[in-house]
Amino acid sequence: MSPTYSVSIKKDAVKAIAAFDRTYQRRIAEVLRTLASDPRPRGCASLKGIPDTWRVRVGDIRIVYEINDSVLLVHVIRIAHRRDVYREL
Repeated sequence: MSPTYSVSIKKDAVKAIAAFDRTYQRRIAEVLRTLASDPRPRGCASLKGIPDTWRVRVGDIRIVYEINDSVLLVHVIRIAHRRDVYREL
């Protein structure tokens, strides 16, 4: 059995979720729940140049997060449309 990670979400990311329509909100919530049990799900990718930072796709939306394996923490940094998500990271 794999360890369960805590998932923390940055305040700006919470606001971003609220801006999406309900369909995307549900899909994003489901992905965030699965990150607790599997922080590196199939289809995720590490970001080059930023250590321990990963992204996962939800349609045209990207969830960017850091994984801290030593304390079992997934910290969601940013949630945005794919054209905007990597700006100012």
